[in-house]
Amino acid sequence: MPAPDFIIIGGQKCGTTWLRYHLRRHPQVHVPTKEAQFFNRRHRLARGQSWYESFFETAAPDQIVGDKSPDYLWTTSDGTRNHIAGSHERIHDMYPDMKLVVTLRNPVNRAVSALNHFIRRGHISPLYGIDALLFGDEQSRVEGLGIIEKGFYYRELRRYLDLFDSDQILLFLFEEDILQAPQRTLRRLYDFIGADPSVETADLDRKRGEHYLSLLGLLLQYYLLPKDLVKLLDRPLPSTKLNPSPDNVLRLYDLYEEENEKLFELIGRRSASWLRRTTPSTA
Repeated sequence: MPAPDFIIIGGQKCGTTWLRYHLRRHPQVHVPTKEAQFFNRRHRLARGQSWYESFFETAAPDQIVGDKSPDYLWTTSDGTRNHIAGSHERIHDMYPDMKLVVTLRNPVNRAVSALNHFIRRGHISPLYGIDALLFGDEQSRVEGLGIIEKGFYYRELRRYLDLFDSDQILLFLFEEDILQAPQRTLRRLYDFIGADPSVETADLDRKRGEHYLSLLGLLLQYYLLPKDLVKLLDRPLPSTKLNPSPDNVLRLYDLYEEENEKLFELIGRRSASWLRRTTPSTA
């Protein structure tokens, strides 16, 4: 069974689905549509390395094989759904020469997008309110999801760099690389994993992610109506994106400011798009 040649380790809600979409269209590359979530899930880790590598068994013998599991970047805390800390150590123990791909996004926008993601998936009722979930009386409902913690990128990336050589890690900034220079980004990615970088792909500006439901659709889904039925009923209704208040947006910027500065120094790049704003993007 094939072992992966590279792993997209995250971050969550930072463009990893877009990367996988284009990697799957490259004839030399195989990435499963599902996430293995092996190194961070206790019950899957217990199945062993042979189970993990069987995840890639449909790859052709000459294809470059990859795993896309964005929760691997969250190494410092245990969480819900059997998430356990320490993915970086397990990857290194099993595959010390692994190539790793990281995408990072404005952590404020990432946090808001992640919270919307869990609401869209029906895990959290939209009636609680995004401000109360982030900083108010309903915070306990999102404990273990890493809504805020996953945006402390320096802390997480530093752990990988303590184990892996810097030339084993390819890092993209979502706003500058994926949004503003998608073709160049894909060429860098292909070259990094050993695929032909000259392959051209269409749909470069097409978003890859989940459809936003209306408020009614979110409520119907939370109260356990079948998802296919919800989508059918929701189709003619306007979509809903939940945003925190301007004060709480600024509170998030303040929370991440010091961590961002340490990250910029670590990677040798700064992102102007991560400067303080009063309105986040929840895409």
